Amino acid sequence: MKKSISFENNNSLFITGNHKLLSTNGWIRVSELSRQNQVYSIEIDKNGLKKIKYLYIKKIIYKGIDMVYDQTIPFFHNYMKNNIFLHNSIEQDADVVIMIYRDDYYSKQNEQKKTTEFIVAKHRNGPIGTARLSFFPETSSFQNID
Repeated sequence: MKKSISFENNNSLFITGNHKLLSTNGWIRVSELSRQNQVYSIEIDKNGLKKIKYLYIKKIIYKGIDMVYDQTIPFFHNYMKNNIFLHNSIEQDADVVIMIYRDDYYSKQNEQKKTTEFIVAKHRNGPIGTARLSFFPETSSFQNID
């Protein structure tokens, strides 16, 4: 669900409803915003000095369902767009999150060479858990351990 948000300074954002903006009440999802919310903005004056300003939301328009691609910013997963503080992580919009881990990549003393763990950390419509497979780097393929 994509929305267009216009602010009192006439800046605007196109953003999905799961993303969060930094408001005077903390991080708040776009889907929960109203015109009563104020969000933090950074304003830069003519001397290059930065100051935090609070902006009211002027208008929120539902733009329908659209393909979106997340961007992950390392460490805190925060960034700025049009001087508005945004929070983003690929996990918040994902239906399934799978992490891949190979201990022998990090530890050369590992006894289980070529074993790869597929860790399903989030699954909105199914189970979570770990599957172990054998990895063959020469062909970039995986097979059952048996």
